[in-house]
Amino acid sequence: MVLLTEKYRPKGIKEVLGQKEAIEKISDFIKNFKSLSKKALILYGPSGTGKTSTIYAIARDLNYEVIEINPSEAINKQHLQDSLGKSSKNFSFFKKGKLFLIEEAESIERGASPEIIKILSESRWPMFLIANDAYSDKLKEIRKVSSLVQFKPIKKEDIMHILKKISLSEKLKIQDKALETLASYARGDLRAAINDFQLLSCEKEILLDHILTLYLREKDETIFDALRIIFKSKDNPNIASAFDYVRNMDFDDFFLWIDENLPREYKDKELIKAYSALSSADVFKGRIRRNQYWRFLIYINYFLTAGISNAKKLPNNKYVQYSQPTKLLKIWMIKQKQAEKIEFLKKFSKQNHCSYKKAQQQWFYLNTILKPLEKTNKCEECLKEI
Repeated sequence: MVLLTEKYRPKGIKEVLGQKEAIEKISDFIKNFKSLSKKALILYGPSGTGKTSTIYAIARDLNYEVIEINPSEAINKQHLQDSLGKSSKNFSFFKKGKLFLIEEAESIERGASPEIIKILSESRWPMFLIANDAYSDKLKEIRKVSSLVQFKPIKKEDIMHILKKISLSEKLKIQDKALETLASYARGDLRAAINDFQLLSCEKEILLDHILTLYLREKDETIFDALRIIFKSKDNPNIASAFDYVRNMDFDDFFLWIDENLPREYKDKELIKAYSALSSADVFKGRIRRNQYWRFLIYINYFLTAGISNAKKLPNNKYVQYSQPTKLLKIWMIKQKQAEKIEFLKKFSKQNHCSYKKAQQQWFYLNTILKPLEKTNKCEECLKEI
């Protein structure tokens, strides 16, 4: 099967979207190469932003040959001498010129940097180094003789444009909301978006649930992603596993997050049904605590995910911003006050040679006496006097 990323790789520079500034710098560099003091460009930026594709697109427009060193090959001094040393001084047999391309430049051996610098000083043709991190220690010396060109994440609108073009060409159906969600989840990585699109191309029509399921299965999710899947999905067979990929949280946290954000997504009767499911989950949680019936966890998970998801007739397609539970903040504030009370009673019992339990019994009177002194911060002085 042909990879869509290769099939729809830009044939020319006009097909490269979202990198206008970078393309202009590269084009100027090739045009004025002979008069420049720096003979290489380091192209850096996130994966899937078109760094390699841009070089090949420009080469096609200029009728240049691209000589590439792949990351799978050992990028050491000897390999550079064999592959680039002589070739960089000669003309191309079949094209107007040459462009040299080193992929994943961060993986070069430390001893190879001087050899690259030497090749650059003698080369007739431009060289490009592809890197995710241009400021890697391994590129320290090469940076001194190179210019940097940044590739930015591809905009969502540009990713949507490419995916729409591919869907029309391949005669694949994709729901508009699914297309937008896929483009958003790619986070500027066009290659990842196209690969995910191809993975789902076996479906008769790609729906929003397919996108949500794919990303739920493949990635560790944040609590926001899990909430989005529960609130925005309908009849999703994998909805019950929404919380499985959320790390460092338990069911108590999930209760608070759902309780806080339910009114933002649900209204009227749907909200009543959703809270009924949440309430049922809470009933089973209580039974676990009282009787240690841990097998009831499966019912808690069911009511928190599928129960709440199916409380709605149709998903709310409007964007909703979820927020952290305010109840967590209230609990923290109560605990802080409780900690201050405990600390005070410990000091009181020590000063008055009585037990902590006896001090607790006097708290109502102590609190009444000390309340007016809180604003003036005289509690400590009063404690000493007592």
